[in-house]
Amino acid sequence: MKNPMRQHAIDIPVSVHVFNDLCAYRERGGDRRDLAVLAETAIAHWLALQAQQPALYAGRRAISGYQWKNLFLPSGTLLRTRYRGKSYRAAVDGDDIVFEGRKMSPSEFVNALGGAARNAWQRIWILFPNEAKWLLAARLRDQNDWRA
Repeated sequence: MKNPMRQHAIDIPVSVHVFNDLCAYRERGGDRRDLAVLAETAIAHWLALQAQQPALYAGRRAISGYQWKNLFLPSGTLLRTRYRGKSYRAAVDGDDIVFEGRKMSPSEFVNALGGAARNAWQRIWILFPNEAKWLLAARLRDQNDWRA
């Protein structure tokens, strides 16, 4: 039986390294599909992921996020503060910090809860995307301070 995919196939050269990695993947996983089918599946998967990524600028991904003085908070970052024993969280969504459906600055976030005298740097803990540890904003600011 003829493989329907091969009826209208083209050759795409790949490095020996990539070819060997594909063969090793197939052997490790016990996958018995034809290498051409695996390669096509990999390319289709890669294209689907690219469609979900932000726009590309000069070969680099555009990263959305909130610029807080010298500290950049990428989209997906969580901010946490405590007031009267309760934790409150905001999130960086695109280029904005959002708390309870409202866009606000870090200062507006902490002061919406505890009055106008709270220092956001000392009261906000930050959890970056794909990280497990909350970090105090003031420490991050000091680490990233270009004037120091």
